[in-house]
Amino acid sequence: MIGADQRRKDSQSKMAGTTRYTADISYEGMLHGAVVRAPLARGRIRAIRRVEDAGVDWSRVVFATAEDIPGKRHVQMIAADMPFLAWDEVFYNGEPVALVAAESREEAETARRAVVVEMEPLPATLTLDELVERHRQGVEQHELARWHLGRGDVRAGLAAADVVLEDSYTTPHQEQAYLETNAVIAVPEAGGRMRVEGSMQCPYYVAPAVAGMLGTDLDHLHARALPMGGAFGGKEDFPSLLAGHAALLAHVSGRPVRIVLDRAEDVAYTTKRHPSWTRIRAGARSDGTLCAVDIDIVFDGGAYITMSPVVLSRGAIHAPGAYSWPAAEVNAVAYRSNTPPNGAFRGFGVPQTLYAIESHVDRLARACGMEPHAFREKNRLREGDLTATGQRIDDTVASRQVLEKALEISGFEEKHRAWGVFRPAGGRAKKGVGMALYWHGAGFTGGGEARIAARVALDLRDDGLAHIRVSSTEMGQGAHTVLPQIVAETLGVPVDRVVVDPPDTAEVPDSGPTVASRTTMIVGGELETCARAARDRLLEAVGRLTGRDAGALALEGGEIRDGDEVLGGFSDLLRRALGEAGEPRWELTSQHRLAPHIRWDEATHTGDAYATYAWGCTIAEVEVDLDLYEVRVPRIWVAVDVGRAVNPTLARGQVEGGTLQAVGYALCEEVGVRPDGALLRDRFQTYILPTTLDSPRMEVALVEVPYGRGPGGAKGLGEMPMNGAAPAVANAVEHALGIRVCDLPITPEKIFAALEERK
Repeated sequence: MIGADQRRKDSQSKMAGTTRYTADISYEGMLHGAVVRAPLARGRIRAIRRVEDAGVDWSRVVFATAEDIPGKRHVQMIAADMPFLAWDEVFYNGEPVALVAAESREEAETARRAVVVEMEPLPATLTLDELVERHRQGVEQHELARWHLGRGDVRAGLAAADVVLEDSYTTPHQEQAYLETNAVIAVPEAGGRMRVEGSMQCPYYVAPAVAGMLGTDLDHLHARALPMGGAFGGKEDFPSLLAGHAALLAHVSGRPVRIVLDRAEDVAYTTKRHPSWTRIRAGARSDGTLCAVDIDIVFDGGAYITMSPVVLSRGAIHAPGAYSWPAAEVNAVAYRSNTPPNGAFRGFGVPQTLYAIESHVDRLARACGMEPHAFREKNRLREGDLTATGQRIDDTVASRQVLEKALEISGFEEKHRAWGVFRPAGGRAKKGVGMALYWHGAGFTGGGEARIAARVALDLRDDGLAHIRVSSTEMGQGAHTVLPQIVAETLGVPVDRVVVDPPDTAEVPDSGPTVASRTTMIVGGELETCARAARDRLLEAVGRLTGRDAGALALEGGEIRDGDEVLGGFSDLLRRALGEAGEPRWELTSQHRLAPHIRWDEATHTGDAYATYAWGCTIAEVEVDLDLYEVRVPRIWVAVDVGRAVNPTLARGQVEGGTLQAVGYALCEEVGVRPDGALLRDRFQTYILPTTLDSPRMEVALVEVPYGRGPGGAKGLGEMPMNGAAPAVANAVEHALGIRVCDLPITPEKIFAALEERK
């Protein structure tokens, strides 16, 4: 099963339209909830009042403010600084201040509009530019997170360099743009229990946060993930807030409450990718040998901490890129601004800093008179090299393999020499080609996996099936297809004999959140351990049933054999064994532990940042219209190291999807902020996404350098494809036009301005 293109387990129901998402589910007596939001980017609340003559029968409306919260008023994430409902000071336009619920969405919306929030305005910070200007001037600002890391003598390294290049690079907000908006239902249950269910990546984040708000515990509050129409990180942190809103209304009313955000509300008030500014000063010898790099990073964290400390940490660790620097120093800080909180998004801080370093490396190669691929080959991390945190790269490094494969399938060298600004123009378009070499740490940073200590369970039940019980959710990435493949391979049964139970905190152990490219590698690895134990237990039981030597029995292809003799099928013999034992199921469990050699110091950010790294190389071809300055990306080639592809078709789909997201990041996606703190583009009519017509022809090559502690050798994959296309496209644009746009997205207006400046 591992390495096989198995059909997605949810494909038929999704194609038939029978999958029921949160908005499709209703309960008897269910109310519809809506959120009342602050009208200013920053200010003090003076009053929250219901307008009595607004055509609303308030006797039919449930109304709640922070005063109605029976437990903790703040959402528990990394820090408990964000209120479920603001009651004093407001830190962004649209911050929740009150809730309403009514018999229909229309009534709830009418009631929401009939609530007036009176505020005293306070000064607000709305843009990354403001944060960066104060940072450069050394003006004190509200810090959400700060990290420093490095090794070697950067000052001496830069002094010894023949070429020193310095510049800064900025990236904008990016919207996750999942198909299904955020949605949640809270359902009161018997015995004072409450269930919250909906579109959520991490049920074990939601459950304790909502339980704390209600002043109860996890015996009385459980969270269940329903089928999800995409997430990309946008349903990691935000659902805890929204679930709290639904649960509070359900608590006050005693009835089920559903809240489904419309698209404009979802875009305007949910978390985004952190805007970033990265200044790089790097030096090299004239032969292209790297000497040192000094990196200064500013992330715009938005109004509250949410995930900023770990997003910033990952961005900082990856900032020197996939290169061997004798000396490197990284200083990174996330500041508060008065925009909606920024949080998790595929790549988790790495796309921002890798865009910067890959742009800078391209320019450094040119300054040294070297072609970009040769410069990267000379300086890439190799087995035994040290990273900026002092981690020695192990034998799963695949920087050479992905670089060579990308060059091979793209014909990069020939294109790079034939095209570009110094070649004759053909018609009214200029062609260019650019590349990016990158890496991505799989799993949580440092000791994160040790703190989580992910637990998984695998049940052999009397229905003749193996049931996976994990908190890992399916958001379209294929986890609930890949995990059964791993179990089926190890257990020795067809994949249709393995099912995944719904992720419900009352029913499944805490396997950790479905983030950080960890599900296949970490959770799948523990399930592999469970499946081995399950196979051995079943064979022992069958040996007792049949009087055979269990050591001579084998479970293959769904049949239990003694040599050439078939004793029976997996399901039939499992039922017999359970019946003989008088048990409805056998439960096998496993808990993740870090490899004993991994050492990490969180305070100094030194040591083994990740158990292993995945590697990639992206090459992009662009055509720039010399009249309109529009950039088209006809083709992209991507070579990625996945350790081992459990399901190659799904793996390629991950790469293609992440690559297209990164093309949008490079060329067109931009939110913008109005003077009052509201987002400028809060719907897909104005927030421009690449469509199928904008999608390049993609060729994806899966490079396999197996990782010994991953199931079948698999590493994490989901986030890595987001890292390569933006810098590859930016480098291709410079190759075509001879100008560098350091500020994403690369719009026609910015190209025009850069060309005018060059004149």
